[in-house]
Amino acid sequence: MSNPVRAPLDGEPPAPIDQEVAESEPAPQRNFWLKLLYSQNPFYLLSVCFVLHGTSYWFQQGDLSQNPWPLMAVIIGYILMLAATAFVLVRYGNVWDDARSIFLLLPVMFVELALTFDDILISDKALGTTLLFAGFAVSSIVIEGLLIGLRMKMPAAYRIPIHVMLALLFLYPVFVVSGGFPENDEVVAWKIYWFASLAAFALLALIPAIRRGPSILQNNGTPWTWPLYPWSLMTFLGIGLAARSYALSLSFDPFSTDPNNLQGTFDWYFMAPIVIALAVLILEAGIVRQRSSLRFIGMLLPIAAIYMSQTNAFGPSAQTSFLAMFMNEVGSPLHGSLIAAAIFYCVALARRVQSSEEFTMAVLWALCCVNPQTQQFTRHFELTTWPLFAIFTIQLIAAWHSKPSIRALRALFCVLVLAWSFSSNWPVINRTYVFSYALIATLLFVSVAFRDDFARRIRGVVSVLLVASCCCEPFVGYVFEIHNSWLTGFLHQTQLAVLSIICAYGIRSMAYFRGGIYCTGALLLNATVQYTLFVIAARNAYALGVISIGFAWFMLAAGISAAKARWIQRLWALISLPRQPDV
Repeated sequence: MSNPVRAPLDGEPPAPIDQEVAESEPAPQRNFWLKLLYSQNPFYLLSVCFVLHGTSYWFQQGDLSQNPWPLMAVIIGYILMLAATAFVLVRYGNVWDDARSIFLLLPVMFVELALTFDDILISDKALGTTLLFAGFAVSSIVIEGLLIGLRMKMPAAYRIPIHVMLALLFLYPVFVVSGGFPENDEVVAWKIYWFASLAAFALLALIPAIRRGPSILQNNGTPWTWPLYPWSLMTFLGIGLAARSYALSLSFDPFSTDPNNLQGTFDWYFMAPIVIALAVLILEAGIVRQRSSLRFIGMLLPIAAIYMSQTNAFGPSAQTSFLAMFMNEVGSPLHGSLIAAAIFYCVALARRVQSSEEFTMAVLWALCCVNPQTQQFTRHFELTTWPLFAIFTIQLIAAWHSKPSIRALRALFCVLVLAWSFSSNWPVINRTYVFSYALIATLLFVSVAFRDDFARRIRGVVSVLLVASCCCEPFVGYVFEIHNSWLTGFLHQTQLAVLSIICAYGIRSMAYFRGGIYCTGALLLNATVQYTLFVIAARNAYALGVISIGFAWFMLAAGISAAKARWIQRLWALISLPRQPDV
């Protein structure tokens, strides 16, 4: 509410107009930005940014090979200053908000410390090794000192992976330069690539902590709850591992000869193991916490890894050189990521994660389109058959639990695709004809052998396919140049009509009975046309063809009229037992 203007007292002069307006208007929110800066306190982040920029400029301009210890002292001194500030703020001021910013900025400084001395490690292995071991020791001591000094609870299930990640950040370059560096280019290149895989295993070491859930971090000594504590710290360390993988390629790449190439052998498929590991962690968290959103994100991440694994044969020379060696030794990154994703989804399927069956089938079908030398998905591919056997096995096993008809159809479709691939020496027209009838037979078998909703739904589709095949049968003989094609057409049409009637009585299906009636009509129409052609000896072939088309349209119109009059339904009700309803 606005403050009312105070009336003047007796003998008091009236207030000025400006004063009345000022008293009648609400007071503005003063010092808003100052309060915002005070509460959020972004100056720790600004401080770290300036220190990072200054140390990077020092690194670029100075000759660190002569004396790297001053830069080492500056970075370590700043890290210790940040840690001491966080300790004092929490221990004596209970200012956890500002301490949180420092806790998240410390991993950034650890990564910067780990990446600073790669060049020194190349020029002087002993000095570089000493610097990196010292950096690892300082980082571990700072982490443990804060946890112990501030009485922050962090179980070994989290503590051990943190130190493993720090060890990879600092000590893995020492392993890269050991042995034949830089003479043995292939060994060094493989060491650079395998870093991401080791980082993925370090991330997977967090699975026991995830399975124990947030209960192990209750009363952790901080105002933060799970997952903010400690997963925010794990997130920054994971980003640091990805940065280290890229930096290894820049610093130690034996194939890169261009100093301006800021990529080296590094390509996005290097990150595929880390993405798969993140998918495992997020899916596990979703299962433990029963969060469908986390499970869905975990199921999507392997698709991102597959996309990242597509490579280009016409990239920079350093990338193509290592890629050629990679494909010669292991196979294409795309093929490897698809196999890893298939294993991931099969495990999710065994644990009955929602939508895992669909993802598994999609990846296995994608594996049918690639081979160990495929770099990208293309329209033209050679069919790989072993994933079809995997799909067939999975669908048969799953058919025993639920939805047996649709899973049996998927399994039988795999058999059809296998038959198609093994008949590659057949003419395309013959293969298409046989495959079409085999597909109709498969659908017919599923619709007759099962009694669930899906089987009932496809009966109408199969009935339409049978009638369409029966109508096309007279023309098949002319396409394939079959001797006595009219007789072959009669036999096939008779078989289709009889088959439809048998199925109608076997499962009490109105859809198949209707299809049998239409097939019989097509058979009679074909017999009439063939007899007319035989008698007249094709003297007016064109006219008879047009007349035949007119008869065909008449049969279709008569069938629709019969359906409207419900004659077929009445006939079915007279000659059959109560039928099973079709959907």
